[in-house]
Amino acid sequence: MNRNYQNTMRCFLKGDEGLENSVKWFIRNTSESIASVNYFADNDGFTMADMVSYEHRHNEENGENNTDGTDQNFTWNGGEEGPTKKRSLNRFRQQQLRNAFVMLMTSQSAPMIYGGDECGNSQNGNNNAWCQDNETGWQSWKKTKDARMLKKFVQNMIRFRMEHPILRLRNPMRQMDYRSFGYPDVSYHGSMAWYVDDTRMKNAFGIMYCGDYAAGEYGTKDEFIYVAYNMYWVAQRFALPDPPAGKRWKVTVDTAVEDSFNITKDMEKAYFEDGKHITAAPRSIMILTSAALTDEEQADVEKKLLEQAERERRTMAKVAAGIEPPAGAAGRMAGEQEWMSKGQE
Repeated sequence: MNRNYQNTMRCFLKGDEGLENSVKWFIRNTSESIASVNYFADNDGFTMADMVSYEHRHNEENGENNTDGTDQNFTWNGGEEGPTKKRSLNRFRQQQLRNAFVMLMTSQSAPMIYGGDECGNSQNGNNNAWCQDNETGWQSWKKTKDARMLKKFVQNMIRFRMEHPILRLRNPMRQMDYRSFGYPDVSYHGSMAWYVDDTRMKNAFGIMYCGDYAAGEYGTKDEFIYVAYNMYWVAQRFALPDPPAGKRWKVTVDTAVEDSFNITKDMEKAYFEDGKHITAAPRSIMILTSAALTDEEQADVEKKLLEQAERERRTMAKVAAGIEPPAGAAGRMAGEQEWMSKGQE
């Protein structure tokens, strides 16, 4: 049981700064010899629903003057303790739950979901409810809209994890291209591809998984997966590394959307600014997967390549004829000097 995972990921979820490197390690960490179980909640402490609704324990009913149970919960209520009638806050809490389940299901090692968390079960802020043989300690089976939507999301995330073996490797990732696939097994990105600049992005980073590395353990290659984590309170722009030839990035999950897996074509068009960047909403996570180009998209790529080749051919012809200096600073300087010498003659 990985309590350090729980505490670190809870802190990252609620927006604590300076945790990016620790979070990256917990997400990619797995071991050949020691099994690790990742979780956000277990029988000792807040449920996941209470994790986003309470900052302090409420154990008065336990009969110990609220002194039992831990006071280190690493949680954030979003601005109001306990249940609220504010729709915006309830929507935000549901989004935070989706964020937590994405973190859990995209982390290497074995994930554990405490029974009832998939439906948003609450213990009313009691983080030591072992003695409550009543509604506080019982599982609530009320089929509210939020409970149905959350359960559907968790089911989809479990299915997504099972469909993508690159997210559940048995051997540790090396952050290297040790099998000469042209990509490292896992890489990190930010406002620029292949580089995370902590001065430009806050509480955010992108992770790309090279699906080819799944073949070593499962006998078949997986898709490339890019996960953009943004736990900051403003939207942030991520640079996307180029996917393999003949592929494009496709938005599969966006936790800022209530029905996070239902990404329409119109929504996807709005996501991509230029095909190389994507903007994640405040406190949200996006999952992108590599998809084969359609015939129309492939034709468009080939057309652009031909146009680029034609432009380069014309430029080289002008350079050869002395009409235009070579490209680049050195070329421009050489060309200018040559023209000046010709003018002096």
